[in-house]
Amino acid sequence: MNPISSSAELLNSVGVNTHLNYADTPYGNYPLVIEQIRALGVKNIRDGAHGYPNLDWWSVLCEPFQELVKMGVRINCVIDPFEKLGPTTSDLLFTLYNGYAQGVLTWEGMNEPDVSVDGDWVSTAKAWQQTLYVASTLPQAIGKMEVLACALAQANPNAAKLGVISAMCDYGNLHPYPAGQMPEPVIRVQLQLAEMMTPGLLTMVTETGYFTGPANDYSSGQPGVSELAAAKYILRLLLDNFSCQIPRTWIYELLEQKSDDYWGLIRYQGKAKTQFKAISNFLHLLGGPNCSLTPIDLTIDAPEIPKVRTLLVQKAHATWILFLWQEVSCYDTAAGRDQTNSLARVTVGLPSACRCSLHLPLEQREPYEIGTATSLLVQVPDHPIAVEIAY
Repeated sequence: MNPISSSAELLNSVGVNTHLNYADTPYGNYPLVIEQIRALGVKNIRDGAHGYPNLDWWSVLCEPFQELVKMGVRINCVIDPFEKLGPTTSDLLFTLYNGYAQGVLTWEGMNEPDVSVDGDWVSTAKAWQQTLYVASTLPQAIGKMEVLACALAQANPNAAKLGVISAMCDYGNLHPYPAGQMPEPVIRVQLQLAEMMTPGLLTMVTETGYFTGPANDYSSGQPGVSELAAAKYILRLLLDNFSCQIPRTWIYELLEQKSDDYWGLIRYQGKAKTQFKAISNFLHLLGGPNCSLTPIDLTIDAPEIPKVRTLLVQKAHATWILFLWQEVSCYDTAAGRDQTNSLARVTVGLPSACRCSLHLPLEQREPYEIGTATSLLVQVPDHPIAVEIAY
């Protein structure tokens, strides 16, 4: 098998949405938010640039961003016309870039203009996208920075209305919320819609996730799922998006903003949800040096269940990580309960005697040491497990 990429690139493909300007929510506790992002292990956040009433407030807001940049976190910065930033010029972006300690990696166009703009949202979104793209060439040898397209709230049917905007951006952009269902089929349909707007460009996913409110609560427009199902699906979503050549996926969002919010990876009261722990364990497994990708002669035999998915990444010169999971439903949204799925017996053939360990990111951080083997019989559940293989 050929590794799809390095584990370091997989690590860097994961991000989380934040709202650091929401000072009257748990986001206002900046030291705690910084520690939560450190514990999660993400290297990317998505947040917005916001108009500031005075320079003192601007300085306070910049401080947590600067601390995150020191930790190696980078920012996808949404530039929206409703934030009263003043004229969108290169000078404005340069000021923001420096205020955020030069940690801005990408700029992003309007957030969901198809539901945030009254009247002719298509013309407004296109004009703003073009303005942002022109302004994205910064002074003082920084040069051209990359720009993401605006993301639509309802790509179906509104992608056809927006039309082609690939000349105004460097990446496409999607908000493919799976509405409590399996993530894998959803992203494939959504990528077809992205191709209508940004043909020939890779696509980022700047918002996606699962609502963990009560099953009969549709206040968010999404059916609720259990924290367990959300954790299973989000791990699968991150791996599947990466396999679809989506460079980066930002989960919505880090914190619940109020007691009946249910979107955050951390509850309003501050307790980490199951999906926070699972993502943290998953990211802890990744990383390592950038290395030349080399194939490894693996065979996968899964005769019982055809829905077993695999993804191979390389962690070091002679170390690989093989992820396996079943592409099956984990939650019955109509009944409001988790589904129990049988394990799939999968035989992994190795090229020779290799040192192996088994990782279960949904359950724990520490691996199970398997030892040296020439083949492995693995019981694959409905959430990703990982076999680490080393010569």
